[in-house]
Amino acid sequence: MVKMKRVFQRRPSGGENDGLSVLITNITLSGRTGTEIVARDLALGLRRRGHRPIVYTRDSSGPIADELQRASVPVITDIEKLTAPVDIIHGHHTPTVAAAVSKYPDVPAIFVAHDFIAWHDMAPRFGSIRRVCAVDTTVAQRFSTYEGREPSEISLLLNAVDMERFQPGPDPAPVPRKALAFAKNTEHLPAIRQACERRNIELDVVGAAVGKVISSPETELAGYDLVFTSALSALEAMSAGRAVIVCDGRGLAGLVTPENMREWRLRNFGLGCFSKRLDADNVLAEIDRYDAGTLAEITAFVRTEADQETWLDTIEDLYRQIQRENGAEPRSTSFAELSGYIQTWSPRVSREWPWLVERERLTADLKTARLGVEAPECGEEIDFSSLAGGSTGRLVEGFSRREKWGVWSEASTATVLARRPECEKPPSTIRFKLRLFLPPQEPAMSIGVLVNGHKCADWTFGDGDKGQPRTLTCPYPSAAQAEQVWVTFQIDAPRSPFECGVSDDRRKLGLGLISMAFEGA
Repeated sequence: MVKMKRVFQRRPSGGENDGLSVLITNITLSGRTGTEIVARDLALGLRRRGHRPIVYTRDSSGPIADELQRASVPVITDIEKLTAPVDIIHGHHTPTVAAAVSKYPDVPAIFVAHDFIAWHDMAPRFGSIRRVCAVDTTVAQRFSTYEGREPSEISLLLNAVDMERFQPGPDPAPVPRKALAFAKNTEHLPAIRQACERRNIELDVVGAAVGKVISSPETELAGYDLVFTSALSALEAMSAGRAVIVCDGRGLAGLVTPENMREWRLRNFGLGCFSKRLDADNVLAEIDRYDAGTLAEITAFVRTEADQETWLDTIEDLYRQIQRENGAEPRSTSFAELSGYIQTWSPRVSREWPWLVERERLTADLKTARLGVEAPECGEEIDFSSLAGGSTGRLVEGFSRREKWGVWSEASTATVLARRPECEKPPSTIRFKLRLFLPPQEPAMSIGVLVNGHKCADWTFGDGDKGQPRTLTCPYPSAAQAEQVWVTFQIDAPRSPFECGVSDDRRKLGLGLISMAFEGA
C-alpha cells in the first residue's frame, strides 16, 4: 500500500476564522451522486463557518443546486462571468478544475478524486495545484501507479457525513424484513431481488439507474432494516443505524461488521472492498450474517470517525497549509501546462474517434452488460488479434489497433478488461502470451502488473524473453472471485521504432498482448 500523509484529523480549537473565498468545482449538480453530495456538504459547511463558497458546475438543473442557492451559496455555470476574488480552489473533476485554474492561475488549489477508473478523476498537472487528495486508499493508488505522483503529493481525505441530517433511527428488526437498494447502476439488482425473495424480505430500489432519485435519504432510511449500497451512501446508512451490505453493479464486498468496518472505511466501502462474485447465493449468505446486535457498535464508529465537522476542520487546515506554502513559494498554472491539458483532452482526428465519442461509448457500456464482455470458458484463450471472433476481452485504454498476431500497447499504462470464467472453483492463475518491443539500445524492459487496482507483479524482460509466456497468480481477493477483472500493465519507458531507428512507426511500443487465459480452477 502507498505510504502517504493522512490529513483526516481534528484541528485544535481556537483557530481564527478569516473567511476564505473558496471556489468549489463539480461537473454537474443535476442528480445525487457522491461528488455532488460532497460538494453540497462542503459548501454548506464552509458557509456555516463564515467562509464564502462559490460552486462552479456545468449543469445546475438538480435539487442540490437549488438547495445551495436557497442557502445563499452562489452556483454558477459560466466561469467567465465570475469577477469575485478567490482565495482557494477546491476542485472535483478534471474539466471544471482546468477552467477554474485558467481563470485564477495564481490561486492555490487542491484536487480531490473520488473514483479509481473515471477519466474525469485524473488529476491535471497544473502548478497551482498544491495537493492531490484521494477519498480512499484505492483511489490513492491511482495517483501513485497510473499518474506517477510522489507519496508526498498525496493526501488521504476520507468522506464524511452530516450527522445532523442523518440521525440514528429506530432499532432494526432482529431479522431483516424490509430492505433498500441504491442503484447508480443495475447489474447487482437481479441477485439482490432473488436473495430477498428467498428470505421474504420486502425490497425497494431507488437511484438514477432506475429513474427514482430521492433527494432526502435521511428521511427514508429509518423505514428499513437492511441497505444494499456502497461508498458515501453506505456511510450515510450506517450513521442512521442501518445494517449495510456493500455492493453495486461492479461487485460484492459483503455485510459491514465490527471486524471489517475499519479496513473498509479506508477503502470508502467501495471498489477496493469488492471480493466476492455478485450472485444470489453470495448475497443470500451475507443477508444470513445479519446481526442487529452489532449495529450500535458500527453506528458509533461511523458517527465518530466520519463526522463532517472533523472533516471540515481538516479541510480548513489544508487550505491554510497551501496558503502558507503559496506565500513562501508562489506557484502558478502556466500556459505550457494548459497547452498540455488541451492536447490531452481536446477532440482529435486520427484513426481513433474524438475523445468525447470514446468516453460516451465507454460510459454507456459501463451501464450495460459489464462493458459487453462475455465470460470465457475455463482455460479458454482470450484472443486479442484482429482475427478474433467473440467478445471475451476488451481493450480499455493504452492499446493500439489490433493486428493479425495481437495488439501493441502505445502508452506507459495499458488496461484490458475480462470476466472471470464461471467455474465451480475460482481460477488460481492468469496466463499471458506476450511479445515485447526491445530496441537494440535497451535490450531490457520492466513491466508492473495491477489486477483490479492491486499491484501483484513486476516483470523484467530481457532480449531472450521476447516471445515467452508469463503466468500471474490471481491476487485474492482482487481477481480470484471478482466477476470483472481489470488488468493494467505499467510499462517502463516505452519507445517508438522511429526514435530507435528501426522503422517509421511513431507509436510508443512496449508490450504486445497476444492472448490471456484463466487457469488452475
